[in-house]
Amino acid sequence: MELDAPAPAVRRAVRGAIAWFRENALYGFDYQVKGGRTARAGAGPLWARFAEIGTNRAIFSNRDGVVLYDFDRLDEERRTGYGWYTEEPAGALKRYRDWQPVGAPASEHPLAQTTVIVDARSPAGDGELAAGVPTFRSINAALAAAPAEDGSAYVIRIRPGRYYEKLHVERADVHLVGAGPDSTVLTYDAVAGGRAPGGWPWGTRGTATLRVAAPGFRLEGVTVENGFDYLANYRRPVTDSARLRDAQAVAVMLDEGSDRAVFRDCRITGHQDTLFPNAGRAWFHHCTISGSVDFIFGAGRVLFEESVIVSRDRGSRTNNGYITAPSTPASQPHGFVFRACRLEKESPALAAGSVSLGRPWHPAGDPRAVGQAVFIDCWMDDHIGAAGWAFMNSTDAAGRITRHEPDTAHFYESGTQGPGAPGSPARRLLGAAERGRYDVAAVLDGWDPRT
Repeated sequence: MELDAPAPAVRRAVRGAIAWFRENALYGFDYQVKGGRTARAGAGPLWARFAEIGTNRAIFSNRDGVVLYDFDRLDEERRTGYGWYTEEPAGALKRYRDWQPVGAPASEHPLAQTTVIVDARSPAGDGELAAGVPTFRSINAALAAAPAEDGSAYVIRIRPGRYYEKLHVERADVHLVGAGPDSTVLTYDAVAGGRAPGGWPWGTRGTATLRVAAPGFRLEGVTVENGFDYLANYRRPVTDSARLRDAQAVAVMLDEGSDRAVFRDCRITGHQDTLFPNAGRAWFHHCTISGSVDFIFGAGRVLFEESVIVSRDRGSRTNNGYITAPSTPASQPHGFVFRACRLEKESPALAAGSVSLGRPWHPAGDPRAVGQAVFIDCWMDDHIGAAGWAFMNSTDAAGRITRHEPDTAHFYESGTQGPGAPGSPARRLLGAAERGRYDVAAVLDGWDPRT
Protein backbone atom coordinates (compact mmCIF):
# COMPACT_ATOMS: atom_id res chain seq x y z
CA MET A 1 0.00 0.00 0.00
CA GLU A 2 3.06 2.29 0.13
CA LEU A 3 3.62 2.09 -3.63
CA ASP A 4 2.65 5.20 -5.58
CA ALA A 5 1.18 3.35 -8.56
CA PRO A 6 0.84 -0.37 -7.82
CA ALA A 7 0.26 -2.73 -10.72
CA PRO A 8 -3.07 -4.59 -10.93
CA ALA A 9 -1.46 -7.76 -9.58
CA VAL A 10 -0.21 -5.86 -6.53
CA ARG A 11 -3.64 -4.36 -5.91
CA ARG A 12 -5.13 -7.86 -6.08
CA ALA A 13 -2.54 -9.13 -3.60
CA VAL A 14 -3.32 -6.32 -1.17
CA ARG A 15 -7.06 -7.03 -1.39
CA GLY A 16 -6.43 -10.72 -0.80
CA ALA A 17 -4.32 -10.05 2.29
CA ILE A 18 -6.92 -7.67 3.72
CA ALA A 19 -9.66 -10.29 3.19
CA TRP A 20 -7.53 -12.87 5.01
CA PHE A 21 -6.93 -10.57 7.97
CA ARG A 22 -10.63 -9.77 8.27
CA GLU A 23 -11.66 -13.40 8.22
CA ASN A 24 -9.08 -14.72 10.67
CA ALA A 25 -9.29 -12.20 13.52
CA LEU A 26 -9.85 -13.20 17.15
CA TYR A 27 -12.07 -11.06 19.38
CA GLY A 28 -12.69 -11.03 23.11
CA PHE A 29 -9.10 -11.55 24.29
CA ASP A 30 -6.18 -9.43 25.52
CA TYR A 31 -2.68 -10.74 24.98
CA GLN A 32 0.73 -10.03 26.48
CA VAL A 33 3.77 -12.20 25.89
CA LYS A 34 4.55 -12.57 29.58
CA GLY A 35 0.97 -12.55 30.77
CA GLY A 36 -0.50 -14.86 28.14
CA ARG A 37 -4.02 -14.69 26.71
CA THR A 38 -6.91 -13.54 28.89
CA ALA A 39 -10.59 -13.24 28.04
CA ARG A 40 -12.16 -9.75 28.11
CA ALA A 41 -15.43 -8.70 26.54
CA GLY A 42 -14.94 -6.17 23.75
CA ALA A 43 -11.22 -6.82 23.37
CA GLY A 44 -9.44 -7.44 20.09
CA PRO A 45 -8.91 -8.05 17.34
CA LEU A 46 -5.82 -10.25 17.60
CA TRP A 47 -4.21 -12.50 15.01
CA ALA A 48 -2.30 -15.71 15.58
CA ARG A 49 1.33 -15.51 14.48
CA PHE A 50 1.07 -18.89 12.78
CA ALA A 51 -1.77 -20.41 10.78
CA GLU A 52 -2.20 -23.74 9.04
CA ILE A 53 -2.22 -23.50 5.25
CA GLY A 54 -5.56 -24.55 3.81
CA THR A 55 -7.63 -24.45 7.01
CA ASN A 56 -6.40 -21.08 8.40
CA ARG A 57 -6.59 -22.50 11.92
CA ALA A 58 -4.25 -20.91 14.46
CA ILE A 59 -1.41 -23.28 15.38
CA PHE A 60 0.86 -23.44 18.42
CA SER A 61 3.60 -25.75 19.67
CA ASN A 62 5.51 -26.75 22.77
CA ARG A 63 9.23 -27.37 22.47
CA ASP A 64 8.57 -30.87 21.14
CA GLY A 65 7.46 -29.35 17.81
CA VAL A 66 4.06 -31.07 17.79
CA VAL A 67 1.35 -28.87 16.26
CA LEU A 68 -1.41 -27.83 18.68
CA TYR A 69 -4.66 -26.09 17.80
CA ASP A 70 -5.57 -25.11 21.37
CA PHE A 71 -3.61 -22.29 23.04
CA ASP A 72 -4.53 -23.61 26.49
CA ARG A 73 -2.67 -26.87 25.82
CA LEU A 74 0.67 -25.06 25.76
CA ASP A 75 3.08 -25.59 28.62
CA GLU A 76 3.30 -22.67 31.06
CA GLU A 77 6.76 -21.79 29.78
CA ARG A 78 5.57 -21.58 26.16
CA ARG A 79 2.19 -20.03 26.95
CA THR A 80 3.66 -17.00 28.75
CA GLY A 81 7.12 -16.74 27.24
CA TYR A 82 6.57 -16.70 23.49
CA GLY A 83 4.80 -14.23 21.16
CA TRP A 84 1.89 -16.24 19.78
CA TYR A 85 -0.40 -13.32 18.87
CA THR A 86 -0.07 -9.86 17.30
CA GLU A 87 -2.22 -6.75 16.87
CA GLU A 88 -0.25 -5.37 13.92
CA PRO A 89 -2.71 -6.27 11.11
CA ALA A 90 -5.20 -3.81 12.67
CA GLY A 91 -2.95 -1.01 11.43
CA ALA A 92 -3.04 -2.40 7.89
CA LEU A 93 -6.83 -2.64 7.99
CA LYS A 94 -7.06 0.98 9.12
CA ARG A 95 -4.75 2.19 6.33
CA TYR A 96 -6.67 0.15 3.77
CA ARG A 97 -9.86 2.13 4.42
CA ASP A 98 -8.17 5.23 2.97
CA TRP A 99 -6.13 3.44 0.31
CA GLN A 100 -6.79 4.82 -3.19
CA PRO A 101 -3.93 3.62 -5.36
CA VAL A 102 -3.00 5.48 -8.51
CA GLY A 103 -3.82 3.36 -11.53
CA ALA A 104 -7.02 1.85 -10.17
CA PRO A 105 -9.88 2.10 -12.68
CA ALA A 106 -12.05 5.14 -12.07
CA SER A 107 -14.73 4.70 -14.73
CA GLU A 108 -18.20 4.01 -13.29
CA HIS A 109 -19.85 3.42 -16.65
CA PRO A 110 -17.20 2.00 -18.98
CA LEU A 111 -17.92 1.68 -22.67
CA ALA A 112 -17.87 -1.75 -24.29
CA GLN A 113 -14.81 -1.45 -26.52
CA THR A 114 -13.51 -5.00 -26.62
CA THR A 115 -15.52 -8.10 -27.48
CA VAL A 116 -14.43 -11.72 -27.66
CA ILE A 117 -16.45 -14.88 -28.15
CA VAL A 118 -16.40 -18.06 -26.08
CA ASP A 119 -17.68 -21.11 -27.92
CA ALA A 120 -16.80 -24.57 -26.61
CA ARG A 121 -17.56 -26.04 -30.04
CA SER A 122 -15.44 -23.63 -32.05
CA PRO A 123 -12.98 -25.30 -34.44
CA ALA A 124 -10.67 -22.28 -34.13
CA GLY A 125 -7.77 -22.23 -31.71
CA ASP A 126 -7.88 -19.95 -28.68
CA GLY A 127 -7.55 -16.35 -29.76
CA GLU A 128 -7.99 -17.01 -33.47
CA LEU A 129 -10.47 -14.92 -35.41
CA ALA A 130 -13.85 -16.41 -36.24
CA ALA A 131 -16.02 -14.13 -38.34
CA GLY A 132 -13.54 -11.40 -37.50
CA VAL A 133 -13.83 -11.80 -33.70
CA PRO A 134 -11.24 -13.39 -31.36
CA THR A 135 -12.75 -16.69 -30.23
CA PHE A 136 -11.89 -18.98 -27.30
CA ARG A 137 -13.10 -22.39 -26.27
CA SER A 138 -13.19 -21.66 -22.53
CA ILE A 139 -14.11 -18.67 -20.43
CA ASN A 140 -10.84 -18.95 -18.51
CA ALA A 141 -8.88 -18.68 -21.73
CA ALA A 142 -10.80 -15.53 -22.66
CA LEU A 143 -10.15 -14.04 -19.23
CA ALA A 144 -6.44 -14.81 -19.48
CA ALA A 145 -6.29 -12.93 -22.80
CA ALA A 146 -7.84 -9.74 -21.39
CA PRO A 147 -5.86 -6.57 -22.18
CA ALA A 148 -4.47 -4.39 -19.40
CA GLU A 149 -7.00 -2.39 -17.40
CA ASP A 150 -7.68 0.96 -19.05
CA GLY A 151 -11.13 1.91 -17.78
CA SER A 152 -12.94 0.24 -20.68
CA ALA A 153 -15.04 -2.91 -20.49
CA TYR A 154 -13.77 -6.30 -21.59
CA VAL A 155 -16.87 -8.01 -22.93
CA ILE A 156 -16.91 -11.80 -23.23
CA ARG A 157 -19.92 -13.13 -25.13
CA ILE A 158 -20.55 -16.76 -24.27
CA ARG A 159 -22.30 -19.00 -26.76
CA PRO A 160 -24.81 -21.66 -25.60
CA GLY A 161 -23.22 -24.57 -23.78
CA ARG A 162 -22.37 -26.03 -20.40
CA TYR A 163 -18.98 -24.81 -19.21
CA TYR A 164 -17.33 -26.79 -16.41
CA GLU A 165 -14.95 -24.12 -15.17
CA LYS A 166 -13.92 -22.31 -12.00
CA LEU A 167 -13.49 -18.58 -12.65
CA HIS A 168 -11.56 -15.89 -10.77
CA VAL A 169 -12.25 -12.41 -12.14
CA GLU A 170 -9.52 -10.08 -10.94
CA ARG A 171 -9.52 -7.57 -13.80
CA ALA A 172 -11.78 -4.51 -13.56
CA ASP A 173 -14.78 -4.04 -15.88
CA VAL A 174 -15.20 -7.62 -17.08
CA HIS A 175 -18.63 -8.31 -18.59
CA LEU A 176 -19.81 -11.89 -19.16
CA VAL A 177 -22.81 -12.00 -21.49
CA GLY A 178 -24.50 -15.33 -22.20
CA ALA A 179 -27.24 -16.47 -24.54
CA GLY A 180 -29.77 -16.71 -21.68
CA PRO A 181 -29.81 -18.64 -18.39
CA ASP A 182 -31.42 -21.66 -20.07
CA SER A 183 -28.70 -21.80 -22.71
CA THR A 184 -25.40 -20.70 -21.13
CA VAL A 185 -24.45 -22.53 -17.93
CA LEU A 186 -21.28 -22.15 -15.88
CA THR A 187 -20.85 -24.97 -13.38
CA TYR A 188 -18.35 -26.43 -10.93
CA ASP A 189 -18.76 -28.73 -7.91
CA ALA A 190 -16.24 -27.76 -5.22
CA VAL A 191 -17.46 -28.22 -1.62
CA ALA A 192 -15.93 -26.88 1.59
CA GLY A 193 -15.15 -30.30 3.05
CA GLY A 194 -13.77 -31.65 -0.23
CA ARG A 195 -10.12 -31.60 -1.21
CA ALA A 196 -8.59 -28.91 -3.39
CA PRO A 197 -5.73 -29.79 -5.78
CA GLY A 198 -3.21 -28.87 -3.04
CA GLY A 199 -4.62 -31.55 -0.76
CA TRP A 200 -6.26 -29.33 1.86
CA PRO A 201 -10.00 -28.66 2.18
CA TRP A 202 -11.51 -26.14 -0.21
CA GLY A 203 -13.09 -24.20 2.64
CA THR A 204 -16.17 -22.07 1.96
CA ARG A 205 -14.26 -19.27 0.21
CA GLY A 206 -12.49 -21.67 -2.09
CA THR A 207 -15.62 -23.36 -3.42
CA ALA A 208 -16.98 -20.50 -5.56
CA THR A 209 -17.70 -21.40 -9.16
CA LEU A 210 -17.41 -17.67 -9.97
CA ARG A 211 -15.33 -15.40 -7.73
CA VAL A 212 -15.21 -11.66 -8.47
CA ALA A 213 -12.51 -9.49 -6.87
CA ALA A 214 -12.52 -6.38 -9.06
CA PRO A 215 -14.90 -3.46 -9.71
CA GLY A 216 -17.31 -2.97 -12.60
CA PHE A 217 -18.18 -6.65 -13.12
CA ARG A 218 -21.34 -7.53 -15.04
CA LEU A 219 -23.13 -10.83 -15.67
CA GLU A 220 -26.10 -11.19 -18.02
CA GLY A 221 -27.96 -14.15 -19.48
CA VAL A 222 -25.98 -16.85 -17.63
CA THR A 223 -26.71 -19.57 -15.10
CA VAL A 224 -23.98 -20.02 -12.49
CA GLU A 225 -24.30 -23.10 -10.34
CA ASN A 226 -22.42 -25.07 -7.77
CA GLY A 227 -23.20 -28.62 -8.81
CA PHE A 228 -22.18 -30.38 -5.59
CA ASP A 229 -24.83 -32.99 -4.76
CA TYR A 230 -25.87 -31.54 -1.43
CA LEU A 231 -28.96 -33.70 -1.04
CA ALA A 232 -27.09 -36.97 -1.55
CA ASN A 233 -24.63 -35.94 1.15
CA TYR A 234 -27.41 -34.68 3.44
CA ARG A 235 -29.26 -37.99 3.23
CA ARG A 236 -26.25 -40.02 4.34
CA PRO A 237 -26.41 -41.20 7.96
CA VAL A 238 -24.41 -39.08 10.39
CA THR A 239 -22.37 -42.19 11.17
CA ASP A 240 -21.36 -42.60 7.51
CA SER A 241 -17.67 -41.68 7.15
CA ALA A 242 -18.34 -40.58 3.57
CA ARG A 243 -20.71 -37.82 4.73
CA LEU A 244 -19.08 -34.39 4.58
CA ARG A 245 -19.74 -32.24 7.61
CA ASP A 246 -18.81 -29.05 5.75
CA ALA A 247 -21.27 -28.98 2.84
CA GLN A 248 -20.99 -25.29 1.94
CA ALA A 249 -20.77 -24.92 -1.84
CA VAL A 250 -20.72 -21.39 -3.27
CA ALA A 251 -21.85 -20.55 -6.79
CA VAL A 252 -20.98 -16.81 -6.83
CA MET A 253 -18.70 -14.89 -4.46
CA LEU A 254 -18.11 -11.13 -4.50
CA ASP A 255 -14.79 -10.84 -2.72
CA GLU A 256 -12.65 -7.97 -1.48
CA GLY A 257 -12.11 -5.58 -4.40
CA SER A 258 -15.54 -6.14 -5.93
CA ASP A 259 -17.75 -3.06 -6.27
CA ARG A 260 -20.54 -1.89 -8.59
CA ALA A 261 -21.31 -5.47 -9.66
CA VAL A 262 -24.39 -5.92 -11.87
CA PHE A 263 -26.33 -9.17 -12.36
CA ARG A 264 -29.26 -9.15 -14.79
CA ASP A 265 -31.36 -11.99 -16.16
CA CYS A 266 -29.21 -14.57 -14.37
CA ARG A 267 -29.82 -17.78 -12.49
CA ILE A 268 -27.63 -18.55 -9.48
CA THR A 269 -28.19 -21.96 -7.96
CA GLY A 270 -26.84 -24.25 -5.27
CA HIS A 271 -27.94 -25.40 -1.83
CA GLN A 272 -25.90 -24.29 1.18
CA ASP A 273 -24.18 -20.88 0.75
CA THR A 274 -25.16 -20.34 -2.88
CA LEU A 275 -24.50 -16.59 -3.14
CA PHE A 276 -21.73 -14.91 -1.14
CA PRO A 277 -21.75 -11.12 -1.75
CA ASN A 278 -19.11 -10.32 0.85
CA ALA A 279 -17.73 -6.98 -0.37
CA GLY A 280 -18.72 -3.80 -2.18
CA ARG A 281 -22.02 -2.83 -3.78
CA ALA A 282 -24.06 -5.08 -6.06
CA TRP A 283 -27.39 -5.04 -7.89
CA PHE A 284 -29.39 -8.14 -8.84
CA HIS A 285 -32.25 -7.46 -11.26
CA HIS A 286 -34.61 -10.05 -12.78
CA CYS A 287 -32.49 -12.87 -11.36
CA THR A 288 -33.42 -16.22 -9.84
CA ILE A 289 -31.41 -17.29 -6.79
CA SER A 290 -31.99 -20.71 -5.26
CA GLY A 291 -30.71 -22.67 -2.30
CA SER A 292 -31.58 -23.96 1.15
CA VAL A 293 -29.20 -23.11 4.01
CA ASP A 294 -27.96 -19.49 4.39
CA PHE A 295 -28.00 -19.28 0.64
CA ILE A 296 -27.56 -15.50 0.47
CA PHE A 297 -24.90 -14.53 3.01
CA GLY A 298 -22.05 -12.11 3.61
CA ALA A 299 -21.08 -8.52 4.41
CA GLY A 300 -21.82 -6.80 1.09
CA ARG A 301 -24.20 -3.95 0.30
CA VAL A 302 -26.72 -5.47 -2.08
CA LEU A 303 -30.04 -4.53 -3.68
CA PHE A 304 -32.21 -7.32 -5.08
CA GLU A 305 -35.00 -6.01 -7.33
CA GLU A 306 -37.80 -7.88 -9.07
CA SER A 307 -36.00 -11.16 -8.54
CA VAL A 308 -37.18 -14.64 -7.54
CA ILE A 309 -35.71 -16.22 -4.39
CA VAL A 310 -36.33 -19.97 -4.43
CA SER A 311 -36.04 -22.17 -1.34
CA ARG A 312 -35.07 -25.77 -2.13
CA ASP A 313 -36.49 -28.76 -0.29
CA ARG A 314 -34.31 -30.80 2.10
CA GLY A 315 -37.25 -33.06 2.90
CA SER A 316 -37.71 -31.79 6.46
CA ARG A 317 -41.14 -31.10 7.93
CA THR A 318 -39.77 -28.42 10.26
CA ASN A 319 -36.51 -26.90 8.96
CA ASN A 320 -35.67 -26.48 5.30
CA GLY A 321 -33.17 -23.73 5.89
CA TYR A 322 -32.62 -19.99 5.97
CA ILE A 323 -32.68 -17.56 3.08
CA THR A 324 -30.16 -15.01 4.36
CA ALA A 325 -27.24 -14.90 6.78
CA PRO A 326 -25.93 -11.33 6.61
CA SER A 327 -22.75 -10.26 8.41
CA THR A 328 -23.10 -6.54 7.72
CA PRO A 329 -20.43 -4.42 9.47
CA ALA A 330 -21.91 -2.16 12.15
CA SER A 331 -20.35 0.85 10.37
CA GLN A 332 -22.26 0.07 7.15
CA PRO A 333 -25.77 1.56 6.91
CA HIS A 334 -27.23 -1.12 4.60
CA GLY A 335 -26.82 -4.83 4.00
CA PHE A 336 -29.25 -6.95 1.94
CA VAL A 337 -32.37 -5.20 0.66
CA PHE A 338 -35.05 -7.07 -1.33
CA ARG A 339 -37.55 -4.92 -3.23
CA ALA A 340 -40.55 -6.29 -5.17
CA CYS A 341 -39.13 -9.82 -5.08
CA ARG A 342 -40.99 -13.14 -4.95
CA LEU A 343 -40.01 -15.72 -2.32
CA GLU A 344 -41.05 -19.04 -3.82
CA LYS A 345 -40.54 -22.69 -3.00
CA GLU A 346 -38.98 -25.27 -5.25
CA SER A 347 -42.03 -27.53 -5.22
CA PRO A 348 -45.47 -27.71 -3.57
CA ALA A 349 -44.11 -30.52 -1.38
CA LEU A 350 -41.82 -28.17 0.57
CA ALA A 351 -43.34 -28.01 4.06
CA ALA A 352 -45.26 -24.90 5.07
CA GLY A 353 -43.56 -22.76 7.71
CA SER A 354 -40.23 -24.61 7.39
CA VAL A 355 -38.00 -21.77 6.08
CA SER A 356 -36.71 -18.67 7.89
CA LEU A 357 -36.04 -15.34 6.24
CA GLY A 358 -32.61 -15.26 7.81
CA ARG A 359 -30.34 -15.41 10.81
CA PRO A 360 -27.46 -13.19 12.01
CA TRP A 361 -23.97 -14.35 11.02
CA HIS A 362 -20.95 -13.29 13.08
CA PRO A 363 -17.90 -14.64 11.19
CA ALA A 364 -15.36 -15.98 13.69
CA GLY A 365 -17.54 -14.45 16.41
CA ASP A 366 -16.94 -10.89 15.19
CA PRO A 367 -19.00 -8.64 17.51
CA ARG A 368 -18.92 -5.83 14.94
CA ALA A 369 -21.08 -7.79 12.49
CA VAL A 370 -24.69 -6.64 12.80
CA GLY A 371 -26.62 -8.44 10.08
CA GLN A 372 -29.06 -6.40 8.00
CA ALA A 373 -31.77 -7.90 5.78
CA VAL A 374 -34.90 -5.98 4.78
CA PHE A 375 -37.80 -7.17 2.59
CA ILE A 376 -39.93 -4.44 0.99
CA ASP A 377 -43.08 -5.09 -1.09
CA CYS A 378 -42.18 -8.77 -1.50
CA TRP A 379 -44.54 -11.70 -2.06
CA MET A 380 -43.89 -14.76 0.10
CA ASP A 381 -45.27 -18.28 -0.23
CA ASP A 382 -46.31 -20.37 2.78
CA HIS A 383 -42.88 -21.95 3.30
CA ILE A 384 -41.87 -18.83 5.27
CA GLY A 385 -42.44 -19.48 8.97
CA ALA A 386 -44.56 -17.26 11.19
CA ALA A 387 -41.56 -16.30 13.34
CA GLY A 388 -39.72 -15.17 10.21
CA TRP A 389 -36.20 -15.13 11.65
CA ALA A 390 -33.93 -17.52 13.57
CA PHE A 391 -30.93 -17.45 15.91
CA MET A 392 -27.44 -18.42 14.81
CA ASN A 393 -24.39 -19.65 16.73
CA SER A 394 -20.89 -18.40 16.03
CA THR A 395 -17.58 -20.02 16.92
CA ASP A 396 -14.55 -17.78 17.38
CA ALA A 397 -10.89 -18.63 16.82
CA ALA A 398 -10.60 -19.81 20.42
CA GLY A 399 -13.47 -22.27 20.01
CA ARG A 400 -16.03 -20.35 22.07
CA ILE A 401 -19.64 -20.70 20.92
CA THR A 402 -22.00 -17.73 21.19
CA ARG A 403 -25.72 -17.69 20.40
CA HIS A 404 -26.97 -14.62 18.49
CA GLU A 405 -30.69 -13.90 18.57
CA PRO A 406 -32.46 -12.35 15.56
CA ASP A 407 -33.57 -9.29 17.54
CA THR A 408 -29.90 -8.28 17.84
CA ALA A 409 -29.77 -7.82 14.07
CA HIS A 410 -31.48 -5.36 11.70
CA PHE A 411 -34.21 -7.61 10.29
CA TYR A 412 -37.34 -5.84 8.98
CA GLU A 413 -40.19 -6.03 6.47
CA SER A 414 -42.62 -3.64 4.83
CA GLY A 415 -45.48 -4.32 2.45
CA THR A 416 -45.10 -8.11 2.62
CA GLN A 417 -47.85 -10.04 0.83
CA GLY A 418 -48.81 -13.67 0.26
CA PRO A 419 -49.32 -16.75 2.45
CA GLY A 420 -45.95 -16.20 4.14
CA ALA A 421 -46.66 -12.61 5.20
CA PRO A 422 -45.95 -11.65 8.83
CA GLY A 423 -47.88 -13.79 11.29
CA SER A 424 -46.26 -12.94 14.63
CA PRO A 425 -44.81 -9.97 16.55
CA ALA A 426 -41.33 -11.38 15.82
CA ARG A 427 -41.72 -10.12 12.25
CA ARG A 428 -40.68 -6.50 12.84
CA LEU A 429 -42.10 -3.94 10.41
CA LEU A 430 -40.61 -0.74 9.02
CA GLY A 431 -42.50 2.47 9.69
CA ALA A 432 -43.64 4.58 6.76
CA ALA A 433 -40.88 7.12 7.35
CA GLU A 434 -38.20 4.44 7.53
CA ARG A 435 -39.05 3.07 4.06
CA GLY A 436 -37.51 6.16 2.51
CA ARG A 437 -34.10 5.03 3.71
CA TYR A 438 -34.21 2.12 1.28
CA ASP A 439 -34.31 3.71 -2.17
CA VAL A 440 -31.63 2.84 -4.73
CA ALA A 441 -29.37 5.80 -3.97
CA ALA A 442 -29.41 5.15 -0.22
CA VAL A 443 -28.87 1.39 -0.39
CA LEU A 444 -26.08 1.62 -2.99
CA ASP A 445 -24.43 4.75 -1.58
CA GLY A 446 -25.13 7.04 -4.52
CA TRP A 447 -24.48 4.51 -7.29
CA ASP A 448 -27.45 3.97 -9.61
CA PRO A 449 -26.87 0.87 -11.77
CA ARG A 450 -29.99 1.58 -13.86
CA THR A 451 -28.40 4.55 -15.65
